[in-house]
Amino acid sequence: MGEATLNDWLNDTNEAYEIGRRLGAEVVLIGTSMGGALATWLAEKRRDAPPLAMILMSPAYAAKDAKRQQDLIQMVYLPWGEQIIRLMTGGYLGRAPIDDELEWRTSRMRPDAYVTIGAVFELVDPIDLGAIESPVFIAYSKEDRAVEQDTTVDRFQRFSATYKTLLEVKETGDPAYHLLAGKYRSPQTTAGMVEAIQAFLKKIKE
Repeated sequence: MGEATLNDWLNDTNEAYEIGRRLGAEVVLIGTSMGGALATWLAEKRRDAPPLAMILMSPAYAAKDAKRQQDLIQMVYLPWGEQIIRLMTGGYLGRAPIDDELEWRTSRMRPDAYVTIGAVFELVDPIDLGAIESPVFIAYSKEDRAVEQDTTVDRFQRFSATYKTLLEVKETGDPAYHLLAGKYRSPQTTAGMVEAIQAFLKKIKE
């Protein structure tokens, strides 16, 4: 993860969108966490060919530990900063994976990965969300320990879409309240989330 640059992530996002456009007449952007932030960037960038809708799950518009993250980014840029962090942490930030965690996420990352993550926040923060007219569905939790939920609500209110939905999720299997559905962290909420998204998309087509 530390080897990926901001441009790598943006190019991958745009490439995936173009593939979707070639495969089907309409594309629904779906993103979780950092993927939600990148989907937002893409929707603003591609107003010439906007997505049918955006489904954003716990979009990462601001980190819960923003100050700590900024401190790490600044340290990486200092002379010998990256080397010092590696000596302090053993080369990785985070923890060893638990059980089958390696199948679906990276529990540890190199310190320089925070530079790329920080760059995404800086890129998305000034976006004029009022210019994005695609319908938007955002699911979030007030207990989210990874992203700042107040910022999520604020960003939702800035979208100018005439049809948008903000869904507060109160129960999830994820102890961090960040992954709101899915096989590995919250299978018990997946069916309900799929139902809510399908109902949202059905309204668009009516």
